[in-house]
Amino acid sequence: VTSVKGHIDLSKLETITGIYACSSMFNDTRIESIDLSSLTVLNTEYVCSNMCDACSSLRTIDLRNLKTISGSRACSYMFRNCVNVESIALQNLESINGPYAAYCMFDIQASYYYGTIASLDLSKLKTITGTYACNNMFQNHQNLESVKLDSLEVIGTSEDSSVCYGMFRNCTKLKNISFPKLTTISGSGALNGFLSGTAIETISFPLLQNIDSTDAFGSSYYAMFKNCSQLTEIHFRADMQATIEGLVNYENKFGATNATIYFDL
Repeated sequence: VTSVKGHIDLSKLETITGIYACSSMFNDTRIESIDLSSLTVLNTEYVCSNMCDACSSLRTIDLRNLKTISGSRACSYMFRNCVNVESIALQNLESINGPYAAYCMFDIQASYYYGTIASLDLSKLKTITGTYACNNMFQNHQNLESVKLDSLEVIGTSEDSSVCYGMFRNCTKLKNISFPKLTTISGSGALNGFLSGTAIETISFPLLQNIDSTDAFGSSYYAMFKNCSQLTEIHFRADMQATIEGLVNYENKFGATNATIYFDL
């Protein structure tokens, strides 16, 4: 480990294994940046839980080559309450698998801290599975405006619940997010509160064809689009109309009270 004026250089570190291996390693310290750019896999229970929890001076997180997060609570609370982070490099992340695998990984718990990230590149992320795998992962990043999820195909399995609960909840400036390749949503409450409290105006699901739970888009209290007052259009495939109309909270437009649901794709 190299440390220079608040910079932690772990750029040659390729693997971390062992339960609690890096748990709470740097939490509540004044580091300003951390370079984990050679790390490709985090797949052990609690391996990096709370690693940099509450590092309030941290501004740059480099995980550019991380491809897989798996294992129970592997990255839970890893960068929680790092309220001044400006850049998170996760552009090669392909899968998040396992119960609580990325639970509150970048969560800002207090709503009066806004976060400073403006954009997030998750363009290679293909699958998210595991109960609460991405629970509140980016909650309360209130300056986040755009998220790339260009490759996301699968959310959840039939054994999971609340896979992406509140993943972007209360990201109040988030307007640009899309699901061009999403085909499958599985598990009870998979998208509970996923985009609640965001600024999205329109959303489309052009390839979505598999939904195996009637509450996939959340219940009335945990609706996917709860408090999305600017959302006016939700688009689905025409051949999904019967399935979507049979979901819990359809009559309330999954929380988007100002929206119209279309079956025109």
